[in-house]
Amino acid sequence: MPQDVFQAIGLKGNPFSPATSTKGYFHTQATQRILEEIHFGISQRRGFLMLIGEVGVGKTSLLLQLLERIHAESNDVLRSAWVFHSMMDRTELLRAIVTDFGLKPEKDATFTDLLSQLHQFFLEVNSAGGNCAIIIDEAHNFDIQTLESLRLLSNLESDEKKLVQILLSGQPELQVRLNSNDLRQLRSRIAISNTLPALEKNEVKRYVDFKLSSTRSQLYLPRASCNLLHRSTKGNVRLINLIMERSLHAMYALNQNTIHPWIVRAAIKEVATFQQDIRLNYSLRKKFAYASLVFVFVLAAVYIFQEKGFLDRYLSGSPSLEQPMGETSVNTSPAGVLRAVEHENVLQIIPEAPLTREKLESFLAPFEQEDLADVMLQALWVNSPGVLQAGLPEDLLLTSVSVLPEESELSFSAFPWEEYTGQKPKWIVLWETPVIVKEFYPELRSPEIQKIQERLRAAGFYSNITDGYLGSATWHALMNFQSAFGLETSGTPNPETIFWLFSGAASPLSAEKVNQ
Repeated sequence: MPQDVFQAIGLKGNPFSPATSTKGYFHTQATQRILEEIHFGISQRRGFLMLIGEVGVGKTSLLLQLLERIHAESNDVLRSAWVFHSMMDRTELLRAIVTDFGLKPEKDATFTDLLSQLHQFFLEVNSAGGNCAIIIDEAHNFDIQTLESLRLLSNLESDEKKLVQILLSGQPELQVRLNSNDLRQLRSRIAISNTLPALEKNEVKRYVDFKLSSTRSQLYLPRASCNLLHRSTKGNVRLINLIMERSLHAMYALNQNTIHPWIVRAAIKEVATFQQDIRLNYSLRKKFAYASLVFVFVLAAVYIFQEKGFLDRYLSGSPSLEQPMGETSVNTSPAGVLRAVEHENVLQIIPEAPLTREKLESFLAPFEQEDLADVMLQALWVNSPGVLQAGLPEDLLLTSVSVLPEESELSFSAFPWEEYTGQKPKWIVLWETPVIVKEFYPELRSPEIQKIQERLRAAGFYSNITDGYLGSATWHALMNFQSAFGLETSGTPNPETIFWLFSGAASPLSAEKVNQ
């Protein structure tokens, strides 16, 4: 797109340039938190760190922000090397690191020679009061042998301090590779791991408006246009930039001064011709719109049947089951059986019959949310538990689990999601969280963190003082707990982690083995 196009519509340059830059960076709560945690990991010499993110969510831009920040604050005591080309073997990798640190490797230097040269360099920097960091972008491309060579670098220590901090950044395939048995030693050394998410819908609008204003423009993204943009990109920054750049071009060509939805739609169709992700999202959006229209008619029909007392017959094709919860009811009709089991804290609905309103309301009733039965039906229709979560109070959470705790200190209600949708998760559980964590970053002190520390101590994963201070010991304890329970080892207290932590249950991995 020529530069005069942007000037013609009142912009001082291209706000959606594909080039990576540290200027005009848009921060979200997620990027700010991740930046703080990685900065903490490097400054406190935590050794191995990891950043995971899908293609195009902004990993490289965030890493540039990190480098700019740590060099600005370190007063030249931090020496860093950046490896952005990952299609190399372990010797080539060490040679690239040596070179980026400003050293000169011998032409015929072996892997051992390069390792020794780096070791000597790290010792010199450390003796002068400095620190070293290696940032490796696109690390998912490395083979197992090359990744394992990085562990040898992390072995270099002096006076119980890590001489070098290594940040691995890559796509989700990196996590898959690290989960292999061959890399278990490397995996166990990762002190802090973060996943960079795509932008939420409200963040998409703020991102676009921020980028436009950075070029001294009075343009903004209307809400309807934002909805289209989010649905077609799922919040992927690179795809947002592509579509918005095309939208600005269309504005110029059509002599418009507003980013109308029809302009964004035209840009989406154009980009979709060569971007499969957008093509799929846009296609699914049209299918979803059609399904939603059908769903409206279905609800209307259900309402009519309900008024006539036929809702259960409509949903299940069988008479309603009126036996009280806590008893076993048997229906010998071909429609099947509904069996419900209730004990002190756990309500499980074990499906042996088609879906009925009673099942939905029984799942919601323990928390007095029966009026959301229709919303839950819609969530099942589109296979998205998030549809139901959006209608729940802040302290009620939906969590996906593959197995239910046999005993629990938390009261919860469980619904067999996979049984009715054919898709994961196997179960969703509705529960009231005893702690709501809104902030979680290094050196934070809060009552919520203290509660988490107390639960980690009770579970045998934390032995330090329970003072509510978020330091490396708490992070390690959370990651060890997550690893033991087969959860994503993010080191952050996500809802699934909080559920298992406060349920006081045994490891679900052990439970799965018992059930097999």
